[in-house]
Amino acid sequence: FHLFIVLYVYFLYGFQKVLSSCPVPVSKYKYFLNSFIISGDHLALYPRNQSDMVAKLGKLCDSDLDTIITLVNTDEDASKKHPFPCPCSYRTAFNYYLDITSNPRTHVLKELAEYTTDPKVNPGIYPSLFPGKEVGDTILYFGCRRRDEDYLYGDELEAYEKKGSLKLHVAFSRETPQKVYVTHLLEKNADELWRVIGEQSGHLYVCG
Repeated sequence: FHLFIVLYVYFLYGFQKVLSSCPVPVSKYKYFLNSFIISGDHLALYPRNQSDMVAKLGKLCDSDLDTIITLVNTDEDASKKHPFPCPCSYRTAFNYYLDITSNPRTHVLKELAEYTTDPKVNPGIYPSLFPGKEVGDTILYFGCRRRDEDYLYGDELEAYEKKGSLKLHVAFSRETPQKVYVTHLLEKNADELWRVIGEQSGHLYVCG
């Protein structure tokens, strides 16, 4: 009983907070709530991405944001045929239905890479590994769960190591009987680490 009362009050409070930005007089709130809210109703709030960010995304993708699209679920057994209301424009999808501000997960990047014809490593990811800037010796420690899941640029990194552009240490924590992380490798190579940082005044960059 107490839980129901708390949820009911929270629901009304949340709804009134939303209505505070709508052109509904305070004197009409009670009528509005009694007219439109009944037991079992749900209230959903959908955020909207900033218009300037959507415009920038359209420019980066070289796409007409007013093009009408339909996104179909490739899983035939899925209960939802479309991930959001379709058909709609790119602009509507980017504005209301897609999260364009968070970093994509690694499995999404891996799936997208399967559709590319000329995949390249973004120089912004490993700036010290590319020519044009003298940085001295480069030692890279890379850790993830499995080589075949998150080691996205493994081929490129190993190619750089063969060319002598860097020294590579990797840890795949789910591929060994006892989990091994980057911290274990750093401890194992403590002498090398101290030589670079302590004796040669090197720089340490941490990502993740």
